[in-house]
Amino acid sequence: METVVRAATHVIFDVYLNYINLLPKSFSLTARCDFYLSRSVYATTPLAMVTQKNSLFLPRINKLSYTLVESGLYDRWMKYSEHNSSMCKNPPRIITVNTILSLNSLWGMFAVLGCGFIVAVVVLVMELVCGGARWGQKTQVAN
Repeated sequence: METVVRAATHVIFDVYLNYINLLPKSFSLTARCDFYLSRSVYATTPLAMVTQKNSLFLPRINKLSYTLVESGLYDRWMKYSEHNSSMCKNPPRIITVNTILSLNSLWGMFAVLGCGFIVAVVVLVMELVCGGARWGQKTQVAN
């Protein structure tokens, strides 16, 4: 996480539980939220218990684990077990980047503008050449 992700060349796709301990530790070391977890998750709950197949306890265990997560008790436990556990939990909705605008940073915009002008001139010339031949013709309307 500190090497390839910090260099902004990779993204890590892994289980949520692996990173809820790493993010607070990173924040404690740097006092910045350099890493964020995505808003969408692919695992339904961060809790798991193992029982025998078709166990009578399975519905009760599922109900208890869903209740713990949905009531926020699991997040509360994480807050008390790991210092700074909620600091970098959700990414900001808007990220502002302050850069100095110069010709070096805007050359792409001017290239697109120039290509647009060239395409417009080519289309105009084609309309004049192809459309001019038809303007000279007289059309007859059948009665």
